Amino acid sequence: MTTTVLGRTRERHDVVPSTMELAAAAARAGAPDGHLVLARRQTAGRGRSGRAWHSADDGGLYLSVVLRGFAGPAAAAGLTL
Repeated sequence: MTTTVLGRTRERHDVVPSTMELAAAAARAGAPDGHLVLARRQTAGRGRSGRAWHSADDGGLYLSVVLRGFAGPAAAAGLTL
């Protein structure tokens, strides 16, 4: 993948409890800005307001991104994929 920030470093998994938990651990361990954590399935994913949910087998691609120095949740509305 050719990119300037997102996905320069990444980790791919078949099944994880939560991509967000792995991304947070990667950030604490020094992962760079734009590090991606991708999974084909999550068993303990969380949605808005911490609501639990489970992904279907091979039902999609789930990911979390390490963003450092981000302006906060209000600025997230401007992010699109």
